[in-house]
Order: sequence, then C-alpha cells, then structure tokens
Amino acid sequence: MAEPRTTPAIYAPFGRLIPCETVVTVDSASIQTPIIGLVTEDVYHLGKLVIPAGTELHGTAQTDRARERIASGSAWTLVWQTGEELRLKGIALDREFASNQEGWGITDGSAGLRGRLLKTDNLAEIKLFAATLLSGAASALTEQQPTIFGNLDSRSLNNAPLEGAQDVLEVYARRILDAIERDGFYVRVPSGKQFYLYVLQTIDRAGASVGGSGDPFPDENRATQRVVSVGPTPKHYSEP
Repeated sequence: MAEPRTTPAIYAPFGRLIPCETVVTVDSASIQTPIIGLVTEDVYHLGKLVIPAGTELHGTAQTDRARERIASGSAWTLVWQTGEELRLKGIALDREFASNQEGWGITDGSAGLRGRLLKTDNLAEIKLFAATLLSGAASALTEQQPTIFGNLDSRSLNNAPLEGAQDVLEVYARRILDAIERDGFYVRVPSGKQFYLYVLQTIDRAGASVGGSGDPFPDENRATQRVVSVGPTPKHYSEP
C-alpha cells in the first residue's frame, strides 16, 4: 500500500506568477540565445519565502509567428544564489505597465515576450536602411590616404574602431534582413525587459539540489555538512 504524501514544508502551488526581468537581449535572428532572467520580487506562500529576489531563471527561446513575439519553451531551471537548482515547467508571459506606471497595460499577462518589431512594410525597410546607413557613415568617417593605386584606408588608431563598427553593422543589418525574409518580421527583446514566469506545477523547495545531485535543499535545522579529505577517500562529518 502506497504511503500518503505529506505536504512539503516550503512550497508554492500551481499557477504562480513569478515577476522577472531579462538579463541578456534575445532576438528572432539569434533564436538559439537562451532566455536568462532574474526574479525581481520575493515569492512567498503561507508566510514562507519560497523563491527570493535575485534567483536566476534559465530557459529557451523560440519564435512565435502568430503573435510576432519571442516565446519560451516549457522547461526552466531556477538557480538560487547559494547554488541550488530546481527544474520546473512554465511559460513566459509579457509584463506591461500602463503609460503612467500606475497600472497594467492591455497585453499584460499575454503569452510571449514583446519587443522592438520590424516587419516587411515601408517603415521596416526605412529602419533597415537606417542600419545600413550607419554602416556607410562609419565608412565615410574612415581616414584615407592617396596612393598610386588610389585612395586606401590609412592604418591609424582612429580607423580601427570605425572599420570594426562598419563590419558589425553590416552583419547586423544582414541578420535583420534574413530574419524578416524567413519569418516575415524581426523582434528584439532587450535586457531589462519585465516578464512573468507562469509556473505549470507545484514549486517544492525541497526538490532543489546542488549541482543536479540527489541531495535535497538543506534543512535549516539540519547540522552543517562538511567534507574533509583523509587519504584518498573523502570523509563526511557533522558539526553540532
């Protein structure tokens, strides 16, 4: 006969909305970039701290062509500042404040992350041309010197950053154009973007472990564990 399940000591039930913000920029041209976030507010349940602010979130990105956003996969990993890890299922939802920052926008809580959007219309072509124009501006500012073979870029410290910027902007403009041709749009979600992680399971703090090991999250009342190397085999002992 199966033993009855006990209520976890520290947990949060299904359907929690965890407030977060992105750490790195994610765009549809580099969809392999992971979604990395930080929890911005403490998550409590029954007066107990389940997830503290500053906990890391790691997930995967994918293109949402229907909503023209960056969507997330359902597999996420929480990483506490003390090193514990907890795998859970959830989806990223957009977090939008009202224009006066005193309420919530109409798309708040909708699936996917909203960002800067470029589409295959005239405005998008102008914006793409502006990126290419910046590349041309960097080329125009490059110092040149006359030679028998015509004007050549001079080897100077002033030219080094300009030439580097030109190369980067050309690659960036090509990436945007490729994304628009492939998906019909290009979306860029910057770092610092506010979003929610909607959790699709119970968050059991006891399920967190260090380095993916089987050791559960240490109980505050349990003795502190240390490892001491005595000969070739490490020994464990507990401090009172």
